[in-house]
Amino acid sequence: MASEWINARLEEYIDSCLGKMLDKNKNKGELYPYLGNSNVRWGSFDLDDLAHMKFEKHEHERYGIKYGDLIVCEGGEPGRCAIWEEDLPDMKIQKALHRVRTKDGLDSEFLYYWFLHSGRSGLLDAFFTGTTIKHLTGKALKQLPIKIPPLQLQHQVARVLRPLDKKIKLNQQTNQTLEQIAQALFKSWFVDFDPVVDNALAAGNPIPDELSHRVEVRKKAHVLPDFHPLPEHILNLFPSEFEQTGEPTVGIDGWIPKEWNIVSFGEISKCFDSKRIPLSRRQRDEKKPGSIPYYGATSVMDYVDDYIFDGIFLLVGEDGSVVKPDGTPYTQYIWGKSWVNNHAHILQGKGSISTEHLLLFMNSTNINAYVTGAVQMKINQKNMNSIPFIEPTDQICENFNELLKPIFQKIRYQAEQNRTLKMVRDYLLPKLIAGEIQLDSSGVSSINQEAELQGV
Repeated sequence: MASEWINARLEEYIDSCLGKMLDKNKNKGELYPYLGNSNVRWGSFDLDDLAHMKFEKHEHERYGIKYGDLIVCEGGEPGRCAIWEEDLPDMKIQKALHRVRTKDGLDSEFLYYWFLHSGRSGLLDAFFTGTTIKHLTGKALKQLPIKIPPLQLQHQVARVLRPLDKKIKLNQQTNQTLEQIAQALFKSWFVDFDPVVDNALAAGNPIPDELSHRVEVRKKAHVLPDFHPLPEHILNLFPSEFEQTGEPTVGIDGWIPKEWNIVSFGEISKCFDSKRIPLSRRQRDEKKPGSIPYYGATSVMDYVDDYIFDGIFLLVGEDGSVVKPDGTPYTQYIWGKSWVNNHAHILQGKGSISTEHLLLFMNSTNINAYVTGAVQMKINQKNMNSIPFIEPTDQICENFNELLKPIFQKIRYQAEQNRTLKMVRDYLLPKLIAGEIQLDSSGVSSINQEAELQGV
């Protein structure tokens, strides 16, 4: 019952502290990995690029984190948080983060969903400091007002929402694995030329000295117990010789498979930039509510009720966020109805080159040489179209596309499933946090009925 809910300040139910200040000149002790603001996402952690800092023994308890701790961003997007589940041992936190440990009477998973709801609905904004860069200080964090239901109901709320988030996370991880598989296949065929090296070795054909390292790699691969050669009908499509291009930056030190061609990116792609229409904030508001994604250079910026494009496309960031730290462009693989503004090139493959082939090519290509601008980086259509592309035969591309087809069908299916799961979660979240949905002992009593009434 609502009368059993408690109005409290967060400090009454948590123990919290900020992480350690990074100071290379003053910090002492042994090096340990630590989380910074950029490592924390809503509900998950990005652990691919962790920095290290020195910590002394007496600091481990204060700055170390344990299973079940809520890690909350102090700045950037204040309040953004995730629950630590011992993803890596001996993890510490930097000053940009709060470590929040719940006390009796407050469940950490319920608190995470409370932060997620409060952050989205603007309930935290009044407690931020700063004008340009917002912060949620330790003092402000403790003063946050929270309405706490009985512990049993907190557990039920988490039991309803957590499986949705776990399924979303599993789908995301599966899609990342599928993308890595597709990228590895592209690299093997069109960057390392593994099938051509294999054919040359089998035929006893001479292999250029510049490719000797590839020969050694392939010889070692052939004796591995998990080595699986390409089916003969596909392997026979590849040549067994190399030829020099005269361009040392294309292929492997200027060598490419015999009878393959070097063409420009513009020759194997179709560009639809002329159909893009940017929308102002007012125009986007006028088109709401909508479910059609409105894309910018790197992500979905909004959802509108109208579309320009309908199909499978590749988006490449045109200005602003153009190049990743490794020199590859920011890309987005999109499908279905969409609206794209003028900050992203919109492309499809042409001829035997599929859109997925374009995606994998761009994800492995350093474009720094084609980017202009010092302050505002940009890759214009002319420069993008001039990027050299090694074009195999149509038969090879067609077989490559057939191998890619089920991979990307699975990626699209699971991404669509995640959209539905997020709609369900986002519909239920505010109602569960406010106690507007009645739960039975299993935590699912009226949820199905509520979701059906709302069409989710």
